[in-house]
Amino acid sequence: MPKKPTYFKERKQFIENMIDDLSNLPFAREQKIAKDLFSKYPAEFLVSVKKPFSLNSIAWFLTEEGSQYLDKNYKIWTYKPEEKTIVEGTEKVGYTYNNKSIKNFRDFLDE
Repeated sequence: MPKKPTYFKERKQFIENMIDDLSNLPFAREQKIAKDLFSKYPAEFLVSVKKPFSLNSIAWFLTEEGSQYLDKNYKIWTYKPEEKTIVEGTEKVGYTYNNKSIKNFRDFLDE
């Protein structure tokens, strides 16, 4: 049975995209948080997410505001508009309006 993909490269890329300063970063903790996020959202989506502001840790995405931000972006990412079908009918709908204008009283009497 094949193993479930781990997405290590994608998680690392996600962390690098979200955090500006990687020098004093506890990388193991960030990997754990990224693993939780990757279990909730698809990898293609998380790699394409833009950071909302300068982050010190991706733990912000576990807060209420962060999860709302990811949920909103996920809805935008998965949105596909409905395709409307145009039905071309050959039958006439409604009545025909006779738009001949009568210019004067004599033309009216001649009809």
